Amino acid sequence: MLITIINNIQEISLVHETLLTYMAKLPLDSEDQKKISIAVDEILSNIIFYGFEDHLEHHITLQLKHSEGNIDLEFVDDGIHFDPLEFIHMRQSLPKTDKAGGLGLDIVAKLMHQLHYRRIENKNILTLNMKYRAI
Repeated sequence: MLITIINNIQEISLVHETLLTYMAKLPLDSEDQKKISIAVDEILSNIIFYGFEDHLEHHITLQLKHSEGNIDLEFVDDGIHFDPLEFIHMRQSLPKTDKAGGLGLDIVAKLMHQLHYRRIENKNILTLNMKYRAI
């Protein structure tokens, strides 16, 4: 499944409609569906609110790939360079009192089994992997 949206927060509801329809066809329990929905919401919100230095229209793509026992969510945007894994690691080394912002990324890291980031041709590519047991 491939979804392309623009950097407008209202687009997230369209993503969720498509995502829910797609996930209903997969052998996922409701708890895993919630985890995926939360992760998608957090990542897209971060990209839309913090990913662009201008106010121009930008495209964001989400590709969901499913194989037996695995879901991969790949987010691609042309925003400013931002490695969420570096950010999460940096936050973990700070005292609790100094951790302003970034809680959504911490949640995503806890919900997913693996996160992978790369930057290719001025594009941020973030892949989230979740393992599940089929119902």
